[in-house]
Amino acid sequence: MGGFVLRAQLSHSLEGDFTTFPLDSNQVLYLVENGYVPYSAVAIEKEEIEDKDKVDGVVRLIIVCQIFWYLVCCISRLVQHLDVTVIELATVGFIICSMGTYFFWREKPMDVNRAIILRPNSTLEHILCEAGECASKPYRRTPMDFVGREEWFWTLHWTYGKGVLRKFGFNFDRMERPIDKIPNDDFPLIAGGPMWILFVFQMGYGAVHLTGWILPFPTNPEEKLWHIATVTIMICIILAWVVEVYWWRITSKLGRTDSGFAAEKAPLPTADTARLTHTPSPVSSHSCAICRLKYSAAKGNIKDVATRLRNNTTPHDPVMDVPLRTVIPLGLLGVVYLFARGFIIIEGFINLRALPPSAYESVNWTAFLPHF
Repeated sequence: MGGFVLRAQLSHSLEGDFTTFPLDSNQVLYLVENGYVPYSAVAIEKEEIEDKDKVDGVVRLIIVCQIFWYLVCCISRLVQHLDVTVIELATVGFIICSMGTYFFWREKPMDVNRAIILRPNSTLEHILCEAGECASKPYRRTPMDFVGREEWFWTLHWTYGKGVLRKFGFNFDRMERPIDKIPNDDFPLIAGGPMWILFVFQMGYGAVHLTGWILPFPTNPEEKLWHIATVTIMICIILAWVVEVYWWRITSKLGRTDSGFAAEKAPLPTADTARLTHTPSPVSSHSCAICRLKYSAAKGNIKDVATRLRNNTTPHDPVMDVPLRTVIPLGLLGVVYLFARGFIIIEGFINLRALPPSAYESVNWTAFLPHF
């Protein structure tokens, strides 16, 4: 598991009753700044962090060399006009993602199993009381959620997507609270610069499959479906970023509401409405009152449905409200992407049934040597 773990007594009235849960960097900083944990408890030397790493530099270098060797083999086959299989091309796409992961995790210790336990000088009840009203709300993962919690575009929609799958019986979250480890699908907020790096890697992953247009396929329908699937993936990636950048970042700065709809405005009076409101008859007033009640009831039902659609967390967490203006298009894009991605994976295997003869030939490495 690794990382920092808080082990605190619940309250003075519950002697010997402790709770343990993981902490993120913001929560560790909060405990240190407020004097609950001494700085010496979190001041870890670089050598100690490296000592926890189960994978040394040699192993990482071997893995990177294997990845580069695979890329060199694929490029060499194309240079010598030897066919590359679809499954080999799909592997290149995963390699691009793996290279980004290895670069950004080059300093990250691997397979750390033992966490650093922090024992505060106060009970958890005292820490929460001193935090004020913000700590009195129900927490989603740990009692320290009130510190630095900043749900953003991808965490909200990823949680919403898991909630949709939960309706169909697929539950990926552990029900114990507080959690005993930070989940692998936890997405911290990414700043502007790294976001564009992520966009480049995603586009590179999709662009690799576009090169499969030059590959031979056993049948013409498979070739056409490959073309459609690869273009669909690129379009879905681009449109998802359009939704994220425009509908989320820009419209939120312009003061749009969380529901995704513009604030309602009172209708401007017309001559007919002014005349009716000026001299109403008892019958018309009664009829208008009934109409207003029906309209209010219908409007209330629509708002209730919209509220339920915006948040499918269990229990209901108001922080996880998702704007309908983004969840609807992203949901459609997600379904289309899954079908396109599923075809590419399946085609990678069924394409092996009828490979061209050159796919079985090896690269002639001596052809790259200079000849005199």
